[in-house]
Amino acid sequence: MRRLAALAASLAVAVPLLATQPASAATRVTDPEPQLVNIPIEGACSFPVTMSDRGGLTRITTYDASKQIVRIEVRGSNVTTFTRVDNGAEMTLESKGSAVYTPNADGTWTELQKGLVFGIDTGGNTGTPNLEWVTGTVMSTGPLALKPLGIDVVTQTRSGIAGDICDMLVTGLKTRH
Repeated sequence: MRRLAALAASLAVAVPLLATQPASAATRVTDPEPQLVNIPIEGACSFPVTMSDRGGLTRITTYDASKQIVRIEVRGSNVTTFTRVDNGAEMTLESKGSAVYTPNADGTWTELQKGLVFGIDTGGNTGTPNLEWVTGTVMSTGPLALKPLGIDVVTQTRSGIAGDICDMLVTGLKTRH
């Protein structure tokens, strides 16, 4: 009985102390995602393309106790303009959803996009460069670039409805989603 009373007294002291400690050593930082202005998308189309957006996305970066990034999430909605540099043709498309970046054991990162998103492959994955507007998911792996945030695609899988942005810049017609 004495042991139970001592254990109960110990817990009565320890539980409030534990409750005042952070649940984990992780730190989350929320910032606006930087606006993209005339970012070249090299090799995705047979002609030079840039992209610019209106901003408005939110980036949530999670750091571990040693200040290493363990997760990045970008979410919200945005309007992006793709410009064909050689003739000035433009296509403005909306995106809405999230992109979550997580590190892999081999030093690469995985990016999982969900919603109405853009799939960019300069040929590293399929051998056939392409730029698509996707309603669904796009999962990419490769090295992480922080400015602008993205993955240098080594592998990529897409699921859902897709429209070819390169074709849209040639025809001037927006693919229905």
